[in-house]
Amino acid sequence: MKTKLFGLLRFRRTLINDSKFNQTAKELSLDSTEKSNLATIWTFLRKRMGLSASQAAGVCGNLSFESHFSTDNLQDDISRIDHDPNYKYNSSDGKGYGLMQWSEKIEKKKLLQTANNMNLNVSDLNAQLAHFQEEMTSGIYRNKWPKLKQKTSTKDVCDYFESAMEGAGEAHLDKREKDANILYKYLKDH
Repeated sequence: MKTKLFGLLRFRRTLINDSKFNQTAKELSLDSTEKSNLATIWTFLRKRMGLSASQAAGVCGNLSFESHFSTDNLQDDISRIDHDPNYKYNSSDGKGYGLMQWSEKIEKKKLLQTANNMNLNVSDLNAQLAHFQEEMTSGIYRNKWPKLKQKTSTKDVCDYFESAMEGAGEAHLDKREKDANILYKYLKDH
């Protein structure tokens, strides 16, 4: 277990110090927190969830559009608010929150339960990634995740993730695909 953890940390450290990673963060206009989160998310998707670079880019293109890799991102009916320090987490308010912009009452309750079980705040990246993994492997998307893993192109993964998992009212696939392509362009070797 220790060796595996050190391997993940080494992979993440190599990634975050890579000039291509820094170029990605610059092109996506990420602040320092979002950049750090992206490094952890990319490492998580590649090493923990077993995705190829094109698959991880497709998923991350969606996360970039939804939350800009911000775990405390709040979205209501009007606009997206990055890093909202005044938001009091409420599973019943219908507001999108976190990496995946969880808005459904049941999913927000499950996210809160995951965070509580880990003794973490609901905005903690590790709690949100643990909830993401549960959703994809044994939760609501367990039948869709294997289909995603069969897709090979960044575009196909990006589009499938939006339609099968995000289900946004307005897909804005062009923006999701643009971010996914930037991510793949610079991070395909990681």
